[in-house]
Amino acid sequence: MASKVDLANEALLVLGANTITSFTDNDSNAVLVNRFYDSERDAVLRGHRWNCAITTANLASLIGTPIIAWEYKFTLPTDPYCLRVLDVRTVTGDIKLDYEVQGRELLTEESAVDITYIKRLTDASQFDALLYQALVFRMAWKLSFPITRSHVVMNHMGTMYEAIIREARTIDSQEGTPEVIVSDTLTDVRLR
Repeated sequence: MASKVDLANEALLVLGANTITSFTDNDSNAVLVNRFYDSERDAVLRGHRWNCAITTANLASLIGTPIIAWEYKFTLPTDPYCLRVLDVRTVTGDIKLDYEVQGRELLTEESAVDITYIKRLTDASQFDALLYQALVFRMAWKLSFPITRSHVVMNHMGTMYEAIIREARTIDSQEGTPEVIVSDTLTDVRLR
């Protein structure tokens, strides 16, 4: 079972650097890893629809009406913490709703909604293989210049990270029923 220390050590090894035993070690690599890990993990999770990080929640509206354009507002979930809203629907699930996220609030026209969102995964053992590898190379990319002082290595780590993200997008998109595109007059005219 992989841990965040294992993941950080893989990133360090890719760079040819010394590994750590803990994020609180008193050496420069541990200090760097500890500085970057949480924010880079959240950025990688937020940047893609990782199937292993998708969850749902039912929200009830807050008291008080939003100022402009919306009837209801909701606080985004904190347990598990919402990193990115993917979908907002009526509680019966049959209608996708228009919405807007402002800070940690979701605004829409319904008084109760179900949301699908990317949650913050803190346990590295819950990462799928591609998320794990993406975070290894994202960390290597972030750590590369402070450790190696090489722009060439930094660019290579960025390229590796982007390649894994492309692969993840392809694979994750194949897990599930494709969304059906409904034809209407406007799309019919565009197809002519």
